[in-house]
Amino acid sequence: MFGWTTFGKVKFGDEVYSEDIIVHTDLSVSPRDKSIAKSKYGDSHIVGREELEKILDDDTEAIVIGSGQFGVLKLNEEAVNFLRSKNIDFYVMETPEAIKKYNHIFKEKKTMALIHVTC
Repeated sequence: MFGWTTFGKVKFGDEVYSEDIIVHTDLSVSPRDKSIAKSKYGDSHIVGREELEKILDDDTEAIVIGSGQFGVLKLNEEAVNFLRSKNIDFYVMETPEAIKKYNHIFKEKKTMALIHVTC
């Protein structure tokens, strides 16, 4: 479960992370690989279908996307359509609100999180 966030950091479980993270449905954490976004869009502040295809767990029912402290990270239209086609609930909100949302729903649904820790 998420504890807190501040610019450049987020606490999940007993660990503090200073990079973007993915929380999987089994509660394991991995760093976000920004290379797909950078190579396709030239910007790691865009989450597209390719990135979601790579990170989504097979049993994902919901994904919470923390768009950063100021909401800079965006989900593109292709990603939105992909999540809809998979019937995955998705929530995109500034990271402080996203961690609250995740903490509220992760016990009800198999939920992932993609958390942008900076802007």
